[in-house]
Amino acid sequence: MEDVRPWYENCRVFIAPTRFAAGLPLKVCDAAAVGIPVVGTDLIFTELGWQRSPVLRSGTSAADFARSCVDAYDNEAVWRDLRATQLDLVNKCFSRSVFDAQLQRIFGA
Repeated sequence: MEDVRPWYENCRVFIAPTRFAAGLPLKVCDAAAVGIPVVGTDLIFTELGWQRSPVLRSGTSAADFARSCVDAYDNEAVWRDLRATQLDLVNKCFSRSVFDAQLQRIFGA
């Protein structure tokens, strides 16, 4: 799919039930960057370097994960907290300025 924006415009929550993975979960970064709160597994948040917290919704069991999804969808306060926290995390971890600073650190001036 060339452009996922039409899909994202109709989403309230992005669900990433990943059990096995390698590398950076770019779809999660993309969703969070456009303001769609993500409910993911601990594995997803670990790969991103995001510490598990009450604001980052996941679950240690299928029932916990499902409850986190429902809370993020139905509870406006949870939705807003997830959105704000994840937008901030994406900006702190993956913004252009962070990328440029890392390149400067690696390669020097």
